[in-house]
Amino acid sequence: VGKGGELTHDEATIISGALDLTEK
Repeated sequence: VGKGGELTHDEATIISGALDLTEK
């Protein structure tokens, strides 16, 4: 991963997808 809290597009997609699943 890059610096600090920067995310690649793929990482952001995976994380947002995981959050979406856990919230349901």
